[in-house]
Amino acid sequence: MLIAGSCLLLINQFEVETPASRLDKEWLADFFKALLAFFILMNLLFLLPAIITSGANGGQLLIVIIRVFGGSCVSVSQQIYRGFNLYDELDPQDFDEGRDSEFLYVMRIVVLLFLCLFFAYLSISFCVLICVFGPDGNNRRNHESVRLFKRIPFGNLVY
Repeated sequence: MLIAGSCLLLINQFEVETPASRLDKEWLADFFKALLAFFILMNLLFLLPAIITSGANGGQLLIVIIRVFGGSCVSVSQQIYRGFNLYDELDPQDFDEGRDSEFLYVMRIVVLLFLCLFFAYLSISFCVLICVFGPDGNNRRNHESVRLFKRIPFGNLVY
């Protein structure tokens, strides 16, 4: 969360003039804002069990959290798609002006590459999880599998 906030502050420090750089800056700012909202929601999910057990109306809260979580996932997906097709919005003469900030362009490409690699990693981890524990999770009792799965990044989230 701290890194996303720092990146957002760094991006806002750049003054850009060309349309291509302006699009890069807007995309990065929107992406990091959506990422911050996603991180805040993830932190709020830790409070959900305490709210449900305290006797509050947890069912309605759960529905709201699921809708917000689903909406933020869709929002981040749309931002990623827009990041790959960002310059389609420019006229040819605006595109010919070039960029006045190569840093923002490189940062956008690095963020998109990281997101693609992270998605591939999570997909592979999910497939390994299904292969090791079985589709119904009955093999979860095997302590050797649990110990091995905890060693990979994000494996502790399962247990």
